[in-house]
Amino acid sequence: MCAILALHRRWSKLSHCSQVIDEYEDRLEKGDDVSRALPKAIEESAISIIIFSTNYASSTWCLDELLHILKCKKEKGQIVLPIFHGVDPSDIRGQKRSFADAFNEHEQRFGNRIDKVQEWRQVLKEASGLCGWDSRGK
Repeated sequence: MCAILALHRRWSKLSHCSQVIDEYEDRLEKGDDVSRALPKAIEESAISIIIFSTNYASSTWCLDELLHILKCKKEKGQIVLPIFHGVDPSDIRGQKRSFADAFNEHEQRFGNRIDKVQEWRQVLKEASGLCGWDSRGK
């Protein structure tokens, strides 16, 4: 499962995360197009927290969000904080184990758009190289 927590600019401390989440959830109404609302929320954020799990790379939605987050990091100086939840960061960088399996499936599924798959591979390597937290205590 993909989990990205975007913190709105006006909140400067992580201790305010719950207030930001509540505020953002209040702005989303049933029937809202999340595929449009989420990129806007990412763009308006000062910080994005990416939670990598073993199945992260199997979600094209997560990979597309990651592309957008790293674009905002480069263009707007957004702070990106990765959390490696039950996954070795080197498995992500080297695209081993579940990450290798996910990309094998993506290559089969998107054979005519291999450039997109390569873009996902690259952004995942880049994000996994950022300093973050490892839930395994390492």
